[in-house]
Amino acid sequence: MDALSTLFQRFLRERRYLKNVTPKTVVWYETAFQAFTRSVTVTTPNDLSKPLLQDFVVALRERGLSPVSCNTYLKAINSFLAWLQAEGHVRETLALSLQRTEKGVIQTVSDDHLRRLLAFKPRPRRNGGLMRSPAR
Repeated sequence: MDALSTLFQRFLRERRYLKNVTPKTVVWYETAFQAFTRSVTVTTPNDLSKPLLQDFVVALRERGLSPVSCNTYLKAINSFLAWLQAEGHVRETLALSLQRTEKGVIQTVSDDHLRRLLAFKPRPRRNGGLMRSPAR
């Protein structure tokens, strides 16, 4: 059985060359994996389990990470877990549930502003509305 860190390097290589991910995405994966291995003790894919993955989430939250930041790590680790399963290194489907986050309300245009916008009629300029390019 390969060590998890060796498999992770293989995962990164495939992402780089087969999926053509950006260098920033590779850094994102590496950062998440470092946080994962600092938080839980795991050396082989056989060590992975749902309770261990939940311990990782708890460790992130105990360090004071917000749910949004936590989800950033979880998405990267989920990509690696899906790859492990697809490559046959783990049998069961392992995935981390994302943290629930507040959904921001997008400020919309008021009814008055919308009416004014729709009623707007531009006035033509004296020169016929055409902008002249500067002489060369």
